[in-house]
Amino acid sequence: MALVWQPQEAAYLQLCQLLSEYQKPGANQALVLQQLDQAKHVADFSNYLSFIFSKGDNLPMEVRQSAGLLLKNNLKEQYAGLSEDFRNYIKGDLLHVLSHPERVLRHTAGSITTTVVGTLGLTGWPELVVWLGASLQGASDPAALDGALDSLAKIVEDHPHEVKHLKGRYIVVLRT
Repeated sequence: MALVWQPQEAAYLQLCQLLSEYQKPGANQALVLQQLDQAKHVADFSNYLSFIFSKGDNLPMEVRQSAGLLLKNNLKEQYAGLSEDFRNYIKGDLLHVLSHPERVLRHTAGSITTTVVGTLGLTGWPELVVWLGASLQGASDPAALDGALDSLAKIVEDHPHEVKHLKGRYIVVLRT
């Protein structure tokens, strides 16, 4: 059984401070970006961003969204090089945020999801396909429905070959 990743508090607080500082008017954004760029070289940097984005309930929404957008950009460059444990951690966080009560977080999660799908394909993330199917049926949770529709729209727009490639393999999941 894989260990569950947990952030180190000092590194978590430092990254939250950088993301918060970047939002402030008059901040030296070039310096903050330089520090964030240096942090990218830490092996679990994407996990920290994912943690802040998905579990930072006491953080300002702008900090969480910034963490999500930075995560998306970082995954474009580094997803293939992440360990399987780190990938699974991030994918689990994304599935959680796709049904978050805050629309801005759901839609940011949808953008990150399509980035991951671009690397893995839908067949490489069967949990997402199952989640999409369940959420599209579960009209009792409007946030999950909105997150599913937003994600699916982005996947279809960015990776139409992925949906076409499935050719009915998961259609049963989406219909049941």
